[in-house]
Amino acid sequence: MTTHKRLKPPGIDRGYETMLQAEQLAGDSRLSLGMRLKARFAADLMREAIEKVPENE
Repeated sequence: MTTHKRLKPPGIDRGYETMLQAEQLAGDSRLSLGMRLKARFAADLMREAIEKVPENE
């Protein structure tokens, strides 16, 4: 069994970058409709998670 360790937990900046990448994929017409929908869903979930983080963190 392999355990994966993260050196640093992903911060709000990394989450924001991930959200932007997912939004870009959602608008890419070269991808299938299913992949674009998944990317849009991921971007929406990430946006909701970012909005829940208090400002001081």
